[in-house]
Order: sequence, then structure tokens, then C-alpha cells
Amino acid sequence: MSHAQTYDFLCDCLALASREGAGLDQLRDRIERQEEWHRVFELASRHLLTPALCGALDEKGLLGLVPSRERDYLDAVLDLNRERNAAFLRELTRVVRLLNAVGVEPVLLKGIASLITGLYRDPGERVLSDIDILVPSETLPRCEEVLRGSGYDQDPPGLVDWAVQHHAPPLFHESEPVRLELHRHVVRRDLERILPTSEVQETSRRLVVDGVSVRVPAPTVRVLHNVVHSQLQDGAYRLRLVQLRQVYEFTRLCRALDGRIDWREIERRLDTFERRHSLQVYLLTAVRRFGLRMPVGLKVGRASRLAEWEVRQQMNWPRVGFFAVYARRLPKLPRRLVTPSWYPNKIRALRKAWQVRRKARTPRESARRW
Repeated sequence: MSHAQTYDFLCDCLALASREGAGLDQLRDRIERQEEWHRVFELASRHLLTPALCGALDEKGLLGLVPSRERDYLDAVLDLNRERNAAFLRELTRVVRLLNAVGVEPVLLKGIASLITGLYRDPGERVLSDIDILVPSETLPRCEEVLRGSGYDQDPPGLVDWAVQHHAPPLFHESEPVRLELHRHVVRRDLERILPTSEVQETSRRLVVDGVSVRVPAPTVRVLHNVVHSQLQDGAYRLRLVQLRQVYEFTRLCRALDGRIDWREIERRLDTFERRHSLQVYLLTAVRRFGLRMPVGLKVGRASRLAEWEVRQQMNWPRVGFFAVYARRLPKLPRRLVTPSWYPNKIRALRKAWQVRRKARTPRESARRW
């Protein structure tokens, strides 16, 4: 089975679908004929989607068709991640209780917000890298002080200038397997015009969970944050990469929050040419890969379809796709070489690309431990 076929099979297993229909019958036949599950598991592990794969097959009523040895593996990974997420949630309750005691009501972001709001049928389906919470910037020093007094500490400072980052240095607990990021801003400062932190805080909704008070972003904000973080902040659109876990979560968000998302407002925020295309490419990927219905009234242009085609080539043939993207940009290089501001911007972009690719390698190490 080729890399492209493995991608197609994994995404079809994860796709949003009912328990009936011709498409489901075809998927049932493909599962019964599948002989290279190790390739599927390797790809799923690379994108931190193995627990979600187990949950999606079970939701479709197809998990029983998987051979017993492979099914045991899926069940084991889901069980382990369920236990891990339970530890994350216990620690979240403890952290929020400490913050509430000093008058801070944090806003939960990204994966931890998805767990708290029940986005996934089984809480074990979502793999968390860390706990992301937003606190008012003026309270950040006090919050860090409180958490350090309860067993949290940070790694020795490296090359990163944390004073200009959108979150404080990650905090690690001395006895719990939890990484915590306190955000002063939701996104990078150059992206604040698209998603202002003040608006995220003002439009968030209050929840009381296990006796502590937290907030979650409004539906439109959650969807926009997912797009901006993956496509622009992590550079996936510029590099024509796909963070499959984020696209999958985006798809689930769109389904769960259908009717409450202001797509016109999202389009308006992504007002520049490249940034509007980043949304359209993201939507096309979710439609093709996970069966998302295109929002009514949104039109996709030819340039976005071409960019989405480049994304698919990089998904299906990573090495060829990588060189194709840079070959398309090569004619602009002479002009950039004589532009002084290009050099610091390029250094920042290369550092960010390295960080993204390092994150893409991390799931393989986690999969080996599992």
C-alpha cells in the first residue's frame, strides 16, 4: 500500500459519516481486505490520531472488523490515553482552583477546551500535548508564582526570548506528567489583528467544572483560533503542510457548532489575500479528507484549489511535494536577496519551520513508548 493510499484509508476511517450508506459499505470492504495495518498505525501515530481512529471505527460500528491483534492495540492505546487525559483533567482542576483563589478565571484553549466541552464521544480520543490556558496579562506573574509554589517549575532558559512570545515558558510539574502553558495572548502578536485577546476573553462563556470556574471561547472564536494557529502561526499554509490532528478537530468543531459559527466574520478577519486562501485551503482539506460540508455561501477560488492540490501532493508524496513548493518560489529569490529585511524574517521562518517539523517527529517517539 502506497503512502497516498494509506492517507486515504486513514482519513476515510476518521471521516464524519453515518452508520449506513454505500460509502460505509465500501469502507467495510476495505477494512476486511486491509493487510497493512502497521502502515496505517504508523501514519496515525505520527499525527497523534491513533486513539481517534479507534473511536471513529467504534462509532461507525466497524471496530469489530479489525483483526483481533490490531484491535487489541487500538483498544490499549485508547485506554492509555483515556487514563492520561484523566490525569490532565485532575491537574487542570487543581490548577484552576489555585488560580480562582487569586481571582483569576482562566480561558481554556485548544485541546483542553475540547475535552471540557465534550467535543469527542470518548475523552480518550483526543491526544493532548499540554494544557493551554489564557490569563489576563497583568496577572501572569502572580499566576506563575502561585503555580511554582504548588510544584511547577520551568526548564532552564534557552534561546527563546519568552518576553515577546504569546505565552510564558512552559511549566512542568515535579510529580505529574503535565505540561502547562500560561498564555498572555491567544496568538502571536502579529496575528492579534485577526484574533484579539481582549475579544476572546470578553466573548468567552463561563463554566463550572468540578467546583472550579473556567471559561471557554465562543464558537466562532474557537473555529477561527484553530485555523489561525495551524495555518498561520504554525506555518502549515505557507509550507503546504497538513496538521491532520488539527484539521480533524476543526472538522469536529464545525459539525458540533453548526449554526453558531459566523463564517462571514471569519472571512472578514482573514482579510488579506494569502490569509483568506489559508481558510479556503483548510476547508477544502477538511471536505476532501473528513467529509465536512462546505459552509453555505463560502466560495473557493482557483488559486485556493491549486494550493489545496499542492497540499495533497505533499501529503501523498512528501519529498516530491516539498521540492515542488520551493521550486514555485525560486523565481522570487533574487529580489529577496537584495532586500535587507528579508534576512531576519527568513531566520524566524526557518526556526518556526524547524519547530513544526520537530513536533511532527515527536508523535513517533510517543508511539514507540506506547
